Amino acid sequence: MRAPLIFACTCALAACERGSPDMVPPPRQPISDTLVIRDAVGGQPLAMTSKQVEAELVALRDAASSFRITDAYDNYGNVARTADCAGDTCRLGGETVSVTDLDSAGVTFEAVMTHNGLAVFQAAREAALGDGGTRRNVFYGAWMDAGAFWLQSNGRRDANGRTTAQETFGAAMGDATGERLNGSGTATWTGIMIGVNPSESEGYQGDARITVDFADADADVAFTNVYEAITGVAQSDITFSDVPLTPDGFASGTRPGDRIAATFYGTDHAEVGGTFEHGDVKGAFGARKDE
Repeated sequence: MRAPLIFACTCALAACERGSPDMVPPPRQPISDTLVIRDAVGGQPLAMTSKQVEAELVALRDAASSFRITDAYDNYGNVARTADCAGDTCRLGGETVSVTDLDSAGVTFEAVMTHNGLAVFQAAREAALGDGGTRRNVFYGAWMDAGAFWLQSNGRRDANGRTTAQETFGAAMGDATGERLNGSGTATWTGIMIGVNPSESEGYQGDARITVDFADADADVAFTNVYEAITGVAQSDITFSDVPLTPDGFASGTRPGDRIAATFYGTDHAEVGGTFEHGDVKGAFGARKDE
């Protein structure tokens, strides 16, 4: 039986607590009025219950063979812990987290919208700690047929409501295709990006377009039509050019703040999902192959 953790190992991705903290129902969702971001990006309503969203994500977790996360950043935008991932396992600071550790126990999910053919969700879990404080984990992400990706924020407040610890990162998981992408000409994948600027406490959503040039064996990634999630204010585009293909996806860049890594998911590389760090913005993305 998995421990009652939250879409990632609590000890690895938040401050580890002794014992089993009591749940504080109901947890507040990260975005109280999701209509603003839905209207900004042109999303459509998605009518699903918390249990239905959870079931979709749990099924994807159980089939996943790939897991990626960005470095974890504090609320000043500094690297709190570095992450290194291979296959279905990531090393974050001094902890190792496998995709099999991801657990939805105690998480309340909410369907937000469909956008570019992907389903968007938000989620939260809150627990009371023995010292009178609370631990809170919030999520904003999306899922496809063979993978999912999300932003995660883990925080702790003391008995007086003061934030004493905070970290944020992007994550992606999926059923890796397991074969190098080959072909001729170009191919494109269209989907969603989600991002966060931890130092500004701003979250973003936009369009993702990945174009692979087979002759050059690289990918161009463009995140456009980006809007702030709470206010709906338009943001600048983010691009990564000439990203080399790898045996399972594509990757380039260096830490901190300038790298991207992705894995192809499903039969015939039907989907792609990954994480990125671009200046002050960190996040994740996913897309489906265009016909």
